[in-house]
Amino acid sequence: MNSFPCDDELLQAYLNGELTAETTAALMERLKADPCLAERLILLAHEEAVLREWARAERAAAASVTELLGRGEAKIGGAGGVSPSASSGTSEGLGLRHRRRGAVALIAAAAVVLAVLALVLGRRPSGRDSEVLARLTSVQGEVCLVTVSGEVRAAREGEELPPGQVVQVGDEGSYATVRYPDGTELQLSPETVLRLEAGGVELPVGKRVFLQAGLVEADVVRQPEDRPMILSTPHAIIRVLGTRFCSAALAEATRVETEEGQVQLTRLSDGQSVVVEKNRFAVAALREEPLQTYPLVPRCLEPHAVLAGQPGPVCALAFSPDGDTLAIAGWDGTIRLWDRRTGEVRLTFKAHPKLVKALAFSPDGSVLATGSMDKVVRFWDPATGAPRPVTFAPQKRDIDVIAFSPDGQLLATALGYGKGGPGSEQIVLWDARTGAELTRLAGHTSMILDLVFAPDGKTLATAGKDGTVKFWDVETRQERASYREHYREVHALAFSPDGQLLATGGYDLTVRLWDTRTGEVRHLLQGHTRAVKKVAFSPDGRLLASTGGDSLVRLWDPATGQELKVLKGHTKGTVPAVAFSPDGRLLATGGWDRRVLLWDMTEQ
Repeated sequence: MNSFPCDDELLQAYLNGELTAETTAALMERLKADPCLAERLILLAHEEAVLREWARAERAAAASVTELLGRGEAKIGGAGGVSPSASSGTSEGLGLRHRRRGAVALIAAAAVVLAVLALVLGRRPSGRDSEVLARLTSVQGEVCLVTVSGEVRAAREGEELPPGQVVQVGDEGSYATVRYPDGTELQLSPETVLRLEAGGVELPVGKRVFLQAGLVEADVVRQPEDRPMILSTPHAIIRVLGTRFCSAALAEATRVETEEGQVQLTRLSDGQSVVVEKNRFAVAALREEPLQTYPLVPRCLEPHAVLAGQPGPVCALAFSPDGDTLAIAGWDGTIRLWDRRTGEVRLTFKAHPKLVKALAFSPDGSVLATGSMDKVVRFWDPATGAPRPVTFAPQKRDIDVIAFSPDGQLLATALGYGKGGPGSEQIVLWDARTGAELTRLAGHTSMILDLVFAPDGKTLATAGKDGTVKFWDVETRQERASYREHYREVHALAFSPDGQLLATGGYDLTVRLWDTRTGEVRHLLQGHTRAVKKVAFSPDGRLLASTGGDSLVRLWDPATGQELKVLKGHTKGTVPAVAFSPDGRLLATGGWDRRVLLWDMTEQ
């Protein structure tokens, strides 16, 4: 063993598989006796696995990115790296330049790291495999447990979690809560993969968690000084004694926000550390840039009002044109009409046998259109809840999005299965007065996720899973332009009141503000730690609200791209619904926590 000049070379040789059996056995004994050396091996293992896969992904991406984008020049937002100042005016932006690579590579790298963690930390005394570390106290949607042996099964609320247990949360609407006996809680957001480990006797740590991907909001009670909680990601190690914080493991970096107390963030690529104090955040990336903390934008924790008791997750909201009524789409197929003047629900009626996913008032307020998982669009009288005598032909897919033209004569819906191929995904334009189909617009190659008419009614914007944003001439029914700036699917669209800006929100965690006259992206808004699901402009155009899978609502200044405030009121899962009142005084948000929150915009 003395043939190695330093311990780092010895550990590197072990990771490269260059040690003899005798030397490996001796190293294992040293690791048990020397916690610092064992922790150094973890750091090197992270770095080695991540960088190796990163280099492979970089080479593959360089060869194929032009073909993937379908254009002669690869342009997806810059050369990469993390720089909060590069966030187009938002001090809280991640500054990540996302590209079409990394997610798969880092998941593979994380698997390598998990194997090393199991080797070094998993040497437990006999009988520890049956130890219970924590419990699942809440489960919604698709939540799976992956055992040490590789078995995958659906999770159940109240289940005990032993060492080595992997919890995997599904997509939109799924979440889980892990609770330790001392009261420490971990809220797992959609698309999160987390592994629980016991602290063991070899290392001076208490709770150990490996966040492979996704977002965790942690409320950690005070831990013993010599037994801190350790949360690891593919990019960093976070040491916690007791605080409230959230950590997001993204494709290129780990972001940590601290609400109370402080945590210590150590970057794995170079071992640098920084203390992240209350109301600050830091980003640890693969590339070695200055590791420092930045102030969080102000938080608003108290909504103006809470409309609780919804029968299930709230997937759509819409204010009537006069602002007196808020329509709430029901999980059980019902519509609830909330009266702003009285603060009470004035009317409830059954609209569909299945979940209502889309709502839209006609411009004159005389009709409420609803779209559902039953693949039908229906019209209703919002005064009485009576059905309108307009019939739309049943569609081949769920009605996820509907939009009236500004003059009320057209209704747009999406058609297709999301199977891909030219012409497989179409927009249907209907005569809103008769329900007659007028035309179909074909161009997207994957499922259409949102559509919206421009304020002047001359343009229809659409976005989908193929990552494109398309502009259609409503009069000629021809595609006017197509753009691809988001590196994954585009979930959300909104025109500014004057029609000069189009906001788009995507799976790549960004909001982009487009100049509709030139087709150029004027601002790149970064800060969300999960996919952006909805965007909405205030009636005066001075605010933009965006929501996503991180349960937060972010307010931006569209003129500068500056993030102004974060509204933190929803407790779990995604926030898929957002709507400004016509006078701009209220913002309504609906979430998978079964609540509608009303925020006073005069105080923001």
